Amino acid sequence: MTERTRRIARLALGVVVPHTAVVLVQRRRARRRRRRRDATRPAPAARASRAFAYEEAVDLLVARGVDERVIRLGSMPRAQMEFAGDMVDRHAPSGPLRALHVGNFLGLSLAALSDVVVRHDPGSTVVSVDPNLSPLGVDHPQDHVVALLESFGLQRSNLVICGHSLERSSGGPAGENVLESLERLGQRFDLALVDGSHDPAYLRRELVVIARLLEDGGLLMLDDVSTAYPEVRVVFDELVDRPEWPLEKVGRDERLGVLRKTAS
Repeated sequence: MTERTRRIARLALGVVVPHTAVVLVQRRRARRRRRRRDATRPAPAARASRAFAYEEAVDLLVARGVDERVIRLGSMPRAQMEFAGDMVDRHAPSGPLRALHVGNFLGLSLAALSDVVVRHDPGSTVVSVDPNLSPLGVDHPQDHVVALLESFGLQRSNLVICGHSLERSSGGPAGENVLESLERLGQRFDLALVDGSHDPAYLRRELVVIARLLEDGGLLMLDDVSTAYPEVRVVFDELVDRPEWPLEKVGRDERLGVLRKTAS
C-alpha cells in the first residue's frame, strides 16, 4: 500500500491526525536525539585554579586596592600559617576535616587554613565567622575574603558567615551569636582557629562554646599569644593550666598557641 493510499484510507476511516500532535511528536524525537548526542560528548574539563601561595594572596589584595601595610598588620603572618599547617599534619585525624575559623578580616588566614585542610583531604570544609566590619579603614572586607577564596579555587570548600561570634559588640548589618547557633544545629569541628576579639572576657566566652563544638582530640589554635597581646597570652595560659578547660597544649610558636581537646 502506498503512502497516498494509506492517507486516503485514514481519511476514509475518519482518522485525522491534528497538526499540533505531529509537532509534539517531532519535538519529542528531536529532544531524544539531542540527549543521545550529549551523552556521547566528553565532559568539559574542570577549570584549573592556581595553588594557594601566601605572597600571591598578598599581591592579589594589593591589586584590589588594599594597602600592603594594612594587610600584613591585620593578618596572621606566613610563618604562623605554616606552623598551623604543620600542626594539622601532625595531629589532625585522617579524612575530611571540619574546620572553624573565627575572625576573617581580609581572608588571608582563612584562605591559608582552607588550603591546609583541603590538601589534608579534598572533602574538608571550613566554616568562618566574621561581622564584616571596617577594621583598619578597610570597607566591606568580606568582598576581599570571597575574592581570595575564588582566586585559589577554595570557595567550594567554604561557608562564610557574616555575623558576630557571640552578642553584637559593634554596629553593622551582621547577625550575632553564631557560635551558639552552630551548637544548636549540632555542628561539630575537628579544628578551630581563633583570631577575633582580643577582649579577654569576650574571648573566654567564645572559647567556652568553641570547646563544646570541638570533637574529642580536636585542635584549638589561638592567635596573638604573644608579648604584643598580654591579655590573650593570659587566657591561653589559663586554658593550659586550669582543670576546668578540657584542653592540653600540643604546640606554640612566637604567637600561635595550639591545644587539643581531651576526652570528655
